[in-house]
Amino acid sequence: MEISHPTTIRVGKNDYDFDIISITKTYGGSKHFSDGINIYLEDNNGKVETMGVDFKPDIPPTTQHISTLWGEDKKTKKTFRFGYYLHSNDFLGYTSQANLLNAAKRIIPLQGFAAKLEKWSPLITGFLALLFAWNAFWTGAGVSHHGIMSFFTTMPYVLIDTPQLIANFSDAARYNNVSYGWAFMGAIAGFVLSKLFIGIPLGRLRNKMRLAFAGSLKQELIKAFENTKQAAPAAPISGKPSSDATTDADGYQTLI
Repeated sequence: MEISHPTTIRVGKNDYDFDIISITKTYGGSKHFSDGINIYLEDNNGKVETMGVDFKPDIPPTTQHISTLWGEDKKTKKTFRFGYYLHSNDFLGYTSQANLLNAAKRIIPLQGFAAKLEKWSPLITGFLALLFAWNAFWTGAGVSHHGIMSFFTTMPYVLIDTPQLIANFSDAARYNNVSYGWAFMGAIAGFVLSKLFIGIPLGRLRNKMRLAFAGSLKQELIKAFENTKQAAPAAPISGKPSSDATTDADGYQTLI
């Protein structure tokens, strides 16, 4: 059974719309490994699908149905599976650590100024690193005598003289107290400054979006499958509670 789940979340001052597809199949057991599990799902035609999960979720033995969750990557326009939903205990899980961190980012693009900032952030970072390295190459040695503010006060003059400095680089470098070490330190300073004023704010925004994405999606899934649960509640298999789930010698979690 395939269901569309259009959802809206509010992060900051913007509303973000996204649509998730859930495909519900019958749970057929799982096999545990040292670094995760394989979950076996069967559709109405008897075809069995293996879903690899990097984590080890606690799947109650009363579980009858699991829905795989799919979203569209807005950059590649391709649909990818990022998670799953256990109907028996309303557990929303991700298939991998990468999807845990990046699924919301791939599915929900930023809006407005934040979107432009994210798009151009690599170019801005490179420009600042190059700018600081170039200025430090010519004026970095004077910082130890005149203080850190001299680095910024001399930057406009270095930029104005850049065409001349490039045209006469050999002579200019010979008669000026230049430093490749300071240039390297300037590049690092430009990179750090870019991450401080661009990377960290964008990271915080993305983290808020990731949390809102998971919370809103879980509420939507619980609401969507509530009627299904009421119509066909999960019954314990062989009378075993969830704490009595067993695993055989090959690592398979058995239901009977």
